[in-house]
Amino acid sequence: MWACTWYACELYELMGACALAAVAGVFFTHARLFAAITGMDGHPLWIAALAGVLRSPQAWVLVFAPLALAGAHLAARRSPRLRWRRAAYPLRALFSFSIVLLVYRCVNAYVAVFQPWDRDEVLAALDARLWLGHTPAQWLDGIVSPPLTWLMCGAYASWFVLVYATVWVMLQHSQQAAAEYVNTAVLAFYLGYLTYLLVPAIGPAYTLPFRHPLSGLVGLFTQGQARLARDCFPSLHTGLAVVMATSVWRYRRRWFPWYAALTAAIILSTMYLRFHYGIDVVAGAALGCVTAYIGPVLTRAWRQRQLLAAAARAWPRAGRVATVATTAVPGSNY
Repeated sequence: MWACTWYACELYELMGACALAAVAGVFFTHARLFAAITGMDGHPLWIAALAGVLRSPQAWVLVFAPLALAGAHLAARRSPRLRWRRAAYPLRALFSFSIVLLVYRCVNAYVAVFQPWDRDEVLAALDARLWLGHTPAQWLDGIVSPPLTWLMCGAYASWFVLVYATVWVMLQHSQQAAAEYVNTAVLAFYLGYLTYLLVPAIGPAYTLPFRHPLSGLVGLFTQGQARLARDCFPSLHTGLAVVMATSVWRYRRRWFPWYAALTAAIILSTMYLRFHYGIDVVAGAALGCVTAYIGPVLTRAWRQRQLLAAAARAWPRAGRVATVATTAVPGSNY
């Protein structure tokens, strides 16, 4: 029974549940530490730690947005209107991406607590070896101009829209294609977050000298952060751009030229805007390629398990129906 219940979930939902369980486990096992950090250590431990975290309005949004999306998904699925029922799957995917964002915020908080030593020096040294003595951001410093900076800001910001818009693009092919894309994207996110914990870094904009300041919307990407995020290695902008382009190549090839151009622009923007070292981009591209291969394999395996679980659940019912039908027919030889 429990197996059938689990297989009713999508794989990306199971990954989200595991990620939430992991971050919650860390939170509650270190409640005393978080209570002290948030200044609420005079109360019962886990209540104090939770209350300290929820003092931020952003935390309330991150907690209740998934609940609101889950409710919207259930309402759409049960709606008598076909138009609303069609919105159920995109809402389901958006719910999983909201869980990804919640886990991201938790991971960034944990990095600052458990891994306070940044690895920027190591990454910059690797870049110097790979890119002839400088990071790509330093090489690109020579071509900085206001129009180009605005263009790069637009390319970088487009990633946030594309990650979810690609769900809609995949649904134009099939729900199976959309599930494969979301599984692959969520897997890439969670593997990237694990690497953030292992290799924390803040990026070249905050550690290296540059001759030309950047204008445009650059400051908006870090506005409102109490502390700089340690989300540099690997570049998930690069990794997810590769995942999106690969998915579009497989299922919606006529869209691929647009995605290829946007992928190139997004990758260039991560270095031009000084958010990432070159080695971050290399690692992000490798992560994208690996997950783009593993994601479809896991999706097919999970779908097969779902079909087997559905067949196992339907078989006893079919047997009971056949038994009732046989006993109801006088003179039956079966």
